[in-house]
Order: sequence, then C-alpha cells, then structure tokens
Amino acid sequence: MSVELGSLRAVLREAGVFESCESRSWAKLAVLGSALLGCLVGLARTGWLWAPLWIAAAAVCCTSIAMLGHEGSHRSFSRSPTRNALLVYLAFPLFSGLGALYWRDKHDRRHHAHPNVEGLDPDIKPFPFASSRGGHDECSRGEQWFQRMFQRWLFWPMASLMATGMRRSSLLFLARYPRKRDRA
Repeated sequence: MSVELGSLRAVLREAGVFESCESRSWAKLAVLGSALLGCLVGLARTGWLWAPLWIAAAAVCCTSIAMLGHEGSHRSFSRSPTRNALLVYLAFPLFSGLGALYWRDKHDRRHHAHPNVEGLDPDIKPFPFASSRGGHDECSRGEQWFQRMFQRWLFWPMASLMATGMRRSSLLFLARYPRKRDRA
C-alpha cells in the first residue's frame, strides 16, 4: 500500500467514513422487503391495469435490495463476515438474477482490482460502445462508424439491456465455475 493511500485511509477512518450502523442497514432491508411485499400484494389485488406501476415499483425495491447485497460484498453492510456473505449469497440470486460467485469475480475481484483500466476492468467497454479514445481506435471500422453515428443516441436505451447481458454472463460463469475449480 502506498504512503498516500495509507494516510488517506487514516484520515477517512478518523472522520468516521468506515463506520457502519448495522441496525440502520437491517432497517433499510426490512423497509425494502416490506415495500416489495406490498407491491406483490398490490399486483395480486388490482389486476393488469395497475401492473406496470406495481412492477416498476417492485423492480426498484429488488434493485435496491441487490445494492444492499453490493454493500455486503464490500463487507460494509455488517460487522459480521458471515452476515455479509449471507446477504450476498441471497440478495444477488433472488433480487437481481445474478450469481453471487459471478458478482464477486466480476465486481470485487476484477473491477475493483483495476477500476477504469482498459483491458482489465470488465465494466469499461460494453460492446458495441467505446468508453475512451483508445477503445474507439482499437475497434473495427464498422464499430467506429456505429460509435460515431449512434452511440450518443443509443447508449441509454442499450444500457437498459445490460442487466440481461449480465444475467447471461452470470449463467455462463456459473456453468463453467466447477470446471475452473477442478483444474486448480
């Protein structure tokens, strides 16, 4: 660890940035779980006319619960490593459709080891877009044309498909995982 990083961590620790209030985290989880349950009950009672509203609200609740799982993967949800792991291994599969092993590999191991480093961070170049000039220059002529002409208009609509792509990648990772472990 570099001297600057060590001194920065000391300053942040002294300021209380790394303090966590576990009861507040559990209260958030309980409120979100209750809201999700309320959405499901509302969906069952009001029928298809109100379904888009209930489904959108339920999606926000599920995503928020998965983000609490993200806190658990960073060991900031709870002081207990067991409770953090339990949250990760329940929240990701149940509320985001992603395998916890996939998330730990992709996010904790690869993304956080090399944030925003081209070629190493799996989040930096979502196909067919470019995240930097260097990434654009490495693409084929057809991809460069697409990026110049359409990236600015299609980024947000295509970003909505990223969850589907991550679920696909998660399933592929989990299908290959036992074979990876057997070779080690």
